[in-house]
Amino acid sequence: MDEQPYKNPSPITLVSRMIKKQNIALINQLCDHMKVSNDIREELLSEFIKINYYCPHTILDSNKEHLQKFFVDKYK
Repeated sequence: MDEQPYKNPSPITLVSRMIKKQNIALINQLCDHMKVSNDIREELLSEFIKINYYCPHTILDSNKEHLQKFFVDKYK
């Protein structure tokens, strides 16, 4: 049997998983606070837990990365 060695997940994968778990927890807490039904909770989860909502974008160009800092600081 040819076993493949374990490969550690990349840091971006770990961050994405943490963001996804935090988003799910936030939606569940809001639903508990607002006392919404399970049907609405499931609808909210299916609407807002999508891969492009919690996967950070990596920028390979250092110039663009430097410019991104100015956009983030502007909206704080």
